[in-house]
Amino acid sequence: TDVLFGVVKRAMAARRGDNDGAEATKENGQVKDDDTASFEKDDEILNRMKETAATLGLPPLKVCVMSATLDVKTFQAFFPGSSLIKIPGRQFPVQVVYTDQIYEDYIDAALKTVIQIYKNTPDGDVLVFLTGQDEIEDLASLLKKYLEDLVPDDSDQNAIGDTVQDIKGIGTSIDSGNSLIVNGVLICVLYASLPPEQQMFAFRPKPDGCSRKVILATNIAETSITLDGIRYVVDCGKHKSREYKSSTGME
Repeated sequence: TDVLFGVVKRAMAARRGDNDGAEATKENGQVKDDDTASFEKDDEILNRMKETAATLGLPPLKVCVMSATLDVKTFQAFFPGSSLIKIPGRQFPVQVVYTDQIYEDYIDAALKTVIQIYKNTPDGDVLVFLTGQDEIEDLASLLKKYLEDLVPDDSDQNAIGDTVQDIKGIGTSIDSGNSLIVNGVLICVLYASLPPEQQMFAFRPKPDGCSRKVILATNIAETSITLDGIRYVVDCGKHKSREYKSSTGME
């Protein structure tokens, strides 16, 4: 992101025909001899961009950045004169329910919670927050297996294999990020490294024969996107974070 904003700022300066960026850095004080070549290269790149913009007759570049977690002060300091528009989010009444004890195996706890919602609550889609791709695929496989073996309320026999319905164009493997309908439940997975065309299945309306959608996602679904139809949210209460270790010099 930092590199992207740097390129955008340089492109904006080139469209305006000024030397914003390189000149500002030089004005902060004397630069080291080792940095002189770097600054000269930056000036050369900026001059070429200005020449290209002038030759093509490009208008000033306007950039719109949308974010729910942006550090506004830092951003406006990097882009002086930028305007800020705040759009308040909509809030809805939420009932929060906690477990009565700590579960070490949060994957199993999440599975049991989803099954309880499936059996005992009115229709509504379910969003489950997990820490990463491995946990998501593990829970997806467990949920698929449980729903396949689930005994229907109006039947004395175990559910048979044909309760798993392939969605056209998706395939049958949950491990590869695909989605399935199992006993009327559409299981979708959602994480950053999932191909975009497979991510879209979490956003599409439920197909025929599907009464509920269960979306297993990382925190990408917490602030970056909006999922319609979610009525129940299951949060494992854990997250992955990077820590710097001075002993190894690595994160």
